[in-house]
Amino acid sequence: MTDGPDGAPVSMIERVVRVLDTFDGATRLSLAQVVQRSGLPRSSTHRILDQLVAVRWLSREGNDYRLGIRMLELGSLAL
Repeated sequence: MTDGPDGAPVSMIERVVRVLDTFDGATRLSLAQVVQRSGLPRSSTHRILDQLVAVRWLSREGNDYRLGIRMLELGSLAL
């Protein structure tokens, strides 16, 4: 990924990928865990998580997030 001078991802796509990559091997993650694993600011991470839930790439259960049904649908198309 292309990082800026401060080490932060430059594009929105890179930020989304960084958030999604935090779920590698994890079933559920809290906002705090995604922030820690992604290295992104809390407000940006929260905004991205909310948008990913809205398009069903992630689902939210209480305070935890997990991969959503749309991600599974797209994955099955790749097979």
